[in-house]
Amino acid sequence: MDTRTAAPATVGEILREEFITPDMHTLYDLAANIEMDVDQLAQTLSNEHQLSDAEADRLGEYLGTGGEFWKNLRDGHLRWKNRTNNVG
Repeated sequence: MDTRTAAPATVGEILREEFITPDMHTLYDLAANIEMDVDQLAQTLSNEHQLSDAEADRLGEYLGTGGEFWKNLRDGHLRWKNRTNNVG
């Protein structure tokens, strides 16, 4: 993917597409298991909340991906956003 023009995937997109099932109880269970407020998790899914490092670590531990996976997604999208906001 050319991240100079196309936005990289966000934490929310990957969570929704790869880890969250249509069963709403899963959202509440995930929030409880990673010690995150369900409203903040919902905001993360809609890209309105950026995961903290601690949240990324807990999410990575729970899902078996490691926290760096989520931090890299977050940071990659933030770098792209900063780069595209500074163009022009």
